[in-house]
Amino acid sequence: DFEADIRRVQAVLRNPERVAFLKKIRDAGPCIQVSNLDAEFDSGRALEHLRALRNAGLVQGVIEGDSPCYCVNATTVERAGIAPVLDRNS
Repeated sequence: DFEADIRRVQAVLRNPERVAFLKKIRDAGPCIQVSNLDAEFDSGRALEHLRALRNAGLVQGVIEGDSPCYCVNATTVERAGIAPVLDRNS
């Protein structure tokens, strides 16, 4: 339900690294490959953050060529009202 979705999003965004990670995905444009995220974040941590963001519905994966790419799920961001959080300076 809606309230459970909001609680899940809030729990994920309590971690400042995940907010930074989500901003990185958003700022990358329409899609970013996992290998590009690994360059800035430790590979294991990148996968952990990506999994948490995906489980909260904040990012979605697509396949471009042979590589998985991720983008921000604008519907969830809008529904949860978190765009202002992403627009704040880090």
